[in-house]
Amino acid sequence: SASPSPHSAPSGSGPSLNISRPPVLTAVFSSPVRPFRVVLDAGHGGKDCGTTSLSGVCEKTLVLDIVKRLRRILIRDSRFRVILTRSDDHFVSLSDRTRIANESHGDLFLSVHANADPDRNIRGLETFLLNLHSSDAKAQRIAQRENSALGVSRGDLSAILLTLKINHKKKRSWELAQEIDDNLAHTLGANYPVRNLGIRQAPFYVIMGTTMPAVLTEVNFLSNRTDARLMDSSRFREETALALYGGIVAYYANVHPESRIPDASASLAHQEISSREP
Repeated sequence: SASPSPHSAPSGSGPSLNISRPPVLTAVFSSPVRPFRVVLDAGHGGKDCGTTSLSGVCEKTLVLDIVKRLRRILIRDSRFRVILTRSDDHFVSLSDRTRIANESHGDLFLSVHANADPDRNIRGLETFLLNLHSSDAKAQRIAQRENSALGVSRGDLSAILLTLKINHKKKRSWELAQEIDDNLAHTLGANYPVRNLGIRQAPFYVIMGTTMPAVLTEVNFLSNRTDARLMDSSRFREETALALYGGIVAYYANVHPESRIPDASASLAHQEISSREP
């Protein structure tokens, strides 16, 4: 006679029972198919110094240092792949910055700058979104200063406008700006006398031509003595990089909520702070 099925009772022990084997449960942590691509843009470079701090240091040098620190933190996190528009002191045109970002199929674009103002009492952190028709006069002036350094012509602007996907990226750019702004204010505000000027909108060309969510952050006013002194500190620049990392991680969690890793960013930030230079 046939052997008893492993799913039924043995012969003679009563009515046959059709017992289904329970499904095998496998824990699967969902994650994106490819690493999240972060394009980091250090403002200015080469012949373009940007603004200059009261101690005589070029903006281009300070923001490249922050971007390199941020890259070092991000590459330790397997969720991210980092693309730099420049990794050393050379001038990169607007078209090349946006080409690098778009050809790498970046998931976000973060341009890092330092600010300046004729009024040396003005200080603080600012995060900018793209708005072609901003009524914010001060934001317009800042954008004009940054744009002029890139040598953008009206013809270039017209070409960019033809390929804009502003509506597609506007919501995500706003979310990114919020996370960057919040993390800068909270992380730096815990240890330094920083002032948060919030999120503003202006027609920055460097974030105009990108096809992914994009923001530009201005870290402190180099024209202000307090802000410039902070930027001269390598420890402050390290914590700025950590704050930007926190903002990127928070934004990533919004885009991929299924891949949240509790306290991962906090743990990494703690390791970085513990091991950084004084």
